[in-house]
Amino acid sequence: MPHPHRRGATVLVGLAAAALITVPTRQAAAGPVLQRQVIGYSVQHRPIVAYHLGNPSLRRVDVVIGQMHGDEHAGVRVVNALIRGGRISGVNLWVIPTMNPDGDAAHTRQNAHHVDLNRNWPVSWTRLTGQYYSGPRPLSEPESRAVRAFLLRVRPHDIVSLHQPLSGVDTTDGGAVDPALRRRLERELGLRAKPFRCHSVCHGGMTRWYTRHHYGVAITVEFGAHPSARYLTRGAPRGIVAALGGRRSG
Repeated sequence: MPHPHRRGATVLVGLAAAALITVPTRQAAAGPVLQRQVIGYSVQHRPIVAYHLGNPSLRRVDVVIGQMHGDEHAGVRVVNALIRGGRISGVNLWVIPTMNPDGDAAHTRQNAHHVDLNRNWPVSWTRLTGQYYSGPRPLSEPESRAVRAFLLRVRPHDIVSLHQPLSGVDTTDGGAVDPALRRRLERELGLRAKPFRCHSVCHGGMTRWYTRHHYGVAITVEFGAHPSARYLTRGAPRGIVAALGGRRSG
């Protein structure tokens, strides 16, 4: 399946992925960021931002999503360290610090509609209530629709979705399809392999949706409840890039 690439930096702004407006911007003069794109907006109109790092001439694209649940902040720190840190080579990488900026601001698992965004995808979707409220229908939330449109546009070969606090690398979904990537993530991040089955089935989960539809491999990484600042800003960013086949300076 083709992996289209954008040349020249752009910022995309708009209310939905189908109505994004492209505005030219300058490529960063220094640092790892090649492009910054606003790929959509949250319920409360906070931007959802993707950053392009690494080598854009490489055919294969990878994506790291730092946060889906707003009360899980470790992945945001990891992705921000990638954005602000040393240059990245050997990988064509897009990173999204958070796809739930409203939940991140409120320190809540759900978005501003009280929807668990990791139960809102069109795969094995069912009506869930409480803290796992799945929304009135699949892709009911603007955050899910924005990220779906972005992923279908850049078509990553691998997606690494960061969570807390179960401390492990998932052996289901992408972890089952690509055990070699799973083992590299285990080794580079110092985490053990674990099946994350959400008590039975992860209804409406992003990694299941992407992997099940054969777009590529999407794998969940869960950090522990209280990882150290050094691990989140140095060890984990370097480890994720290395697991994907790249290198990070600094």
